Amino acid sequence: MSPAPFGELDRILRLLRKMDLPHALIGGWAVITWGFVRASDDLDLMMELPVSRRKELLAALAADYEAEWRDGGLDDPIPGLIRAAPRNEGGFPVDFLIATSRADRAALSRAVEVTAEGVKIPVVRPEDLIAMKLEAGGGQDYEDARRLLSTLAGKLDEKLLKESCSVRRVEDRLALLRR
Repeated sequence: MSPAPFGELDRILRLLRKMDLPHALIGGWAVITWGFVRASDDLDLMMELPVSRRKELLAALAADYEAEWRDGGLDDPIPGLIRAAPRNEGGFPVDFLIATSRADRAALSRAVEVTAEGVKIPVVRPEDLIAMKLEAGGGQDYEDARRLLSTLAGKLDEKLLKESCSVRRVEDRLALLRR
């Protein structure tokens, strides 16, 4: 078995594949995958999850996680996610963010498979991840985007980065980071 969090991620990815739910790693661990080392105390996955299958996923997670649906709101701006807290000590919490926009679905469709610690992980491309981080707009998100731009300078697909930022309406934020 792979060390945590990779063992945890492997179990989750197997479940999502078995359920045939399109998914990809986002968030801090995706940033790490693309070459920037930073701390992250949870796993974040984006997925397509029809409302009709929400209870099915919650039931599948129930053996290993205290999982709950969150609608989002004023104090929680993410418009729908499943938060899964591990039942065993040492496990990693997992947030399942639901792809709600054309931009989210496009990012999922472009995800690439990366192997880490023997685990095959679908990860959103760095261009999409940068745009997602700029859209999220938090301090850590901007820092992640800035460091990805710096770390991957000359390796990014500039056309895709501009397109992804345009669809998410964050071209101005990208321009500010590049100053």
